[in-house]
Amino acid sequence: MKEGLFGGFIAYGAVVVVLALLNAAQGRSIFYTAAAMGAVLFHGGDAAASLTLDPQPILAYNGVHLLASILVGVVAAYMVHETELYRPLWYLGLMLLVAVGLYAVVLVGVLGVEIGGVLDWTTVLVGAAAWAGAMTAYFVRVHQGLLEAIRLEVEV
Repeated sequence: MKEGLFGGFIAYGAVVVVLALLNAAQGRSIFYTAAAMGAVLFHGGDAAASLTLDPQPILAYNGVHLLASILVGVVAAYMVHETELYRPLWYLGLMLLVAVGLYAVVLVGVLGVEIGGVLDWTTVLVGAAAWAGAMTAYFVRVHQGLLEAIRLEVEV
């Protein structure tokens, strides 16, 4: 459970930092993406037309994002634990990572790009890559022996 919390927090933090840097590089407030997604998620696509940097949508969206990251982190930690006990489950864990990553891209993309028109696809893809990469790197670092054991079993 603790590993899942850490994995979720690390993935969430990576997205926050990467998107803040991306927003700053584009000349926008570092809170722009969170404000935009919060407005679209909680007030609908029309809210994007009158986007302001109010704390309510920023905090609400970050809360949803953090909870989703922790939930995925806990499921990922469970899958890693089970894979340590039964190695062939690594394939299921990999497929779940891919499916969750694609789902996140589609969900955020549809909300932010297609419905709200407040984000571009580059922002969505960079954020999803930061999220998946950070969580994957954390679990690989914590379970280096598992990765090596899977690699050896696949080679045989």
